[in-house]
Amino acid sequence: MNPADIEWRSFVVDEKPYCMWGIDTTSQNMRFLDGVDASYFYYVASSQIPNLNGPDRHRAALTIRTTYAHALETFFALLIAAVQAPHCPLGWILRYSPGDLARMVGKINRGDHLLAITKFDGTWLGLATAVNAFELAEHQDNSRAKAQFADLWSYLASDLLDSAAITEYNSVKHGLRASSGGSVTSIGSPGLGVQAFLRSESEFGAHHFAAHKLRDNAINFDVRDIIRNWCPHALAMRTQLVGRS
Repeated sequence: MNPADIEWRSFVVDEKPYCMWGIDTTSQNMRFLDGVDASYFYYVASSQIPNLNGPDRHRAALTIRTTYAHALETFFALLIAAVQAPHCPLGWILRYSPGDLARMVGKINRGDHLLAITKFDGTWLGLATAVNAFELAEHQDNSRAKAQFADLWSYLASDLLDSAAITEYNSVKHGLRASSGGSVTSIGSPGLGVQAFLRSESEFGAHHFAAHKLRDNAINFDVRDIIRNWCPHALAMRTQLVGRS
């Protein structure tokens, strides 16, 4: 090895500095990007749609739900890597943690300052304008298309940052601690013969337990039973939109 051939690429993950060393870091980064299969997540989700009407429908729904969450994390990680380390996305992806990602997506949601090489104004619209290099024939259509990307990413960010969705995904991912199935919520006075005036019902969803800290320490906690309803068809469609992004 010739020391003169050694390369280095420095970057930050949020505000923490890193430096990746190697012989041909350009080739490594290009091989990594070429290996990203944007259609994988929708392929997995769409393959389960026919099963939503069969005996394994709840397993199929949970597969779609998990695939959507996986797609969200992958997309936002690649997006923030393009902002903080466009010259070294591989290194950035290998160093970030889910907590880092949530913190940085939250900063963009609030319009807070985020350290960036790819310059933008800190908003989703500014980011969509900066990273989408396409130019349509009509300037008005060009601006509208990028604004629609920004609206979509803002919507997807709310799903990524939903605390109940995070604990649900972790419960599925780590030991399958979530049980499949939707729930019914009905508000009224059935004991008095009054018909419910508010009713929410879904066949699909999940139940999971989550630890909730008591006071400001990590020793004492209670356990919350969290119930979430969702539509697997809608999640499959969102997964396709993530892949398009």
